[in-house]
Amino acid sequence: MPTTIFKSAVTDASPRPKAVMVSPKLFKALESDGSIQRKIGTPNGLPLPSFGDKVPFYDEDIYVECNPSLEGFSFNLPPASPLGHLIATDTPENIYYADLFEINGLNWMIQGFGKTDAASIASGKKPDAMHATDAVAIIRDGDYLFGRFDPGALSTKNTGISAMHKIDVIAYCLNEEETIKAYAPRGGVREIVEADASLLSGLCATYPWPAYMAPQFFTQDEIAHFANPIRMIKRFRDLTDGAIGTRFLIVPYMPSVEDKADLYRNFA
Repeated sequence: MPTTIFKSAVTDASPRPKAVMVSPKLFKALESDGSIQRKIGTPNGLPLPSFGDKVPFYDEDIYVECNPSLEGFSFNLPPASPLGHLIATDTPENIYYADLFEINGLNWMIQGFGKTDAASIASGKKPDAMHATDAVAIIRDGDYLFGRFDPGALSTKNTGISAMHKIDVIAYCLNEEETIKAYAPRGGVREIVEADASLLSGLCATYPWPAYMAPQFFTQDEIAHFANPIRMIKRFRDLTDGAIGTRFLIVPYMPSVEDKADLYRNFA
């Protein structure tokens, strides 16, 4: 049938088009087989005709424009979306503003102030050691924690970009003012120290929910829920409670990124 190719193309299009352009012959064929319905609507965001005419739609929701310049049974669909290979994350409630680096064979999920540069140096600036920047989802599997790059959407083409990595360390980096206060009882000696997961849960929402791709897949109400700091803190606590094989650390502010990188490299 002359309409088969058109229908298949619409079905395969991602995202689903809001409007299509077809030749006069294809338009008549679609009308003949009942695929076009006429109804009051807003075609492709355009205002309704002032005289209230019904306009043609394919499959109830796709506006159909008949273009006399198209020949035979040809048609035009909107350009394919550059986001067509992405799907919504299945763990939007587990995403935190963090990096995930491999340092000395251990995977560090690092949050807080100045989290990236020193970790990159400590990892030897190896591309395969930087598992994620700015958006990490924590996945709990039994008693163990795993992390992956997750900006609110996952790629169906390059799945390796969001590969899972066991989290050996969750660290929070203090800024200079926080460091002075926190390390005063320690005589000002700046070193990485162990902390309770509950302490880090209170810090995990210091920075906003970072899933920058989420608006493409979730409603504003859903995003507001995910980004609620109180919810983020509770979720972090639930995810990390009783976890095995993950250390929770506080990292002080250091005078230079090299000094801070040395802290990572020398921590045992």
